[in-house]
Amino acid sequence: MLKSNKTPLVKIDDVVTLQIKYTNTKDSVLFDSWKMGGPLQLKVTKPQFKGDLMAGLVLMHAGDSASFLISADSLFAKTFNMEMPSFVEKGSDLKFTVKVIKSIAEAELKAEEVKTQKQKDMQETLDIENIRLARDSDVRDFCDDVRWQSDLATTI
Repeated sequence: MLKSNKTPLVKIDDVVTLQIKYTNTKDSVLFDSWKMGGPLQLKVTKPQFKGDLMAGLVLMHAGDSASFLISADSLFAKTFNMEMPSFVEKGSDLKFTVKVIKSIAEAELKAEEVKTQKQKDMQETLDIENIRLARDSDVRDFCDDVRWQSDLATTI
C-alpha cells in the first residue's frame, strides 16, 4: 500500500517528521504515535541491516504513507540494541505503518531551531519591557494619587 506525491525523496541525514505505528504478528500494537501525542522526529541514518526501516524511508516523499514488514530479530538486535521482548516471536516480522509528514535536511532544521529561539528570545524581551512599562505606569499613577491626596489635604 503506497500513496505518493511529487515532493523530494527523503535522504540519509534528513530529519523526518512522521507518524508511526508498529504491531506484532498478532496485531498487538507495540507503539502508535497517532495515539501517543502526535508525530515524532527521526534522523534518517544509513540502514543497519537488509530490510531496515531506514531503507524504506529513503524511498518515500513527504506526504507518503507505507507499510513495511521488518525482521523483529534484526530490529531489536541492530536498531534497538536490546534483547527481544517475550511478547515478540523469534523469527517474526513487525509491521510498521508510516506516514511521512515532513522531511528536512539536518542543517536546515538547525537553522529553523535557531530562528525559532531568536523569536522566543525577542518575545521574552518584549514581555519584560511591557512589564517594566506597566510597573512604571503604576508607579506614576500612585505618585499622582499621593500628590492629589496631598493637595486635597492642604486645601481642607
